Amino acid sequence: MRDLLEELHAEHLYMADVLSVIEAQLALIESGEPADYELLRDAVYFMTEYPDLFHHAREDLIYRRVFGRHHRNRSLGRELENAHADLRALGLAFRYEVEDAVADIMLSRSRLTVQGRSYLDTQRSHMRVEEEDIFPRIADLLDEQDWRAIETALPHVGPVGLREITRRRFRSLHDALHADSSDGESI
Repeated sequence: MRDLLEELHAEHLYMADVLSVIEAQLALIESGEPADYELLRDAVYFMTEYPDLFHHAREDLIYRRVFGRHHRNRSLGRELENAHADLRALGLAFRYEVEDAVADIMLSRSRLTVQGRSYLDTQRSHMRVEEEDIFPRIADLLDEQDWRAIETALPHVGPVGLREITRRRFRSLHDALHADSSDGESI
């Protein structure tokens, strides 16, 4: 079931691409250039829905298993779950600002970009910690019995591949992410 760690890694790569779309739009806003606020809204909405509701839920399940069995790391498991909750709150606050911008509600461009940069930095830092420290630690600590228990606990109805989600719901985001890709590969 180490394949699940590989799936989570692939999702991190995809999420990093979505974060790059957000960053590019924030750079346009900061420079006073016209930004595509609808693309920004789609990217932020995607990041506050898919990772928060599916990706992090699967990570949390793994964290509870590994850090429940290896007690000296239990506080780390709680920290990671709390970090997911904090990312959700930070992402939703940013999303509401972006939605106001799309609706032409008067807002501070500076406030929008500060929130956006904070979200980007926090999300990237969190993924880096998981990739460089947490995932390798999990791979070393869990055995096949653990992976079978995790597999059993995973919801049987999961989301389709990330490319398919973006293609169906977020056409402009999908096009921005896959403009140079015609391989049709699905994550």
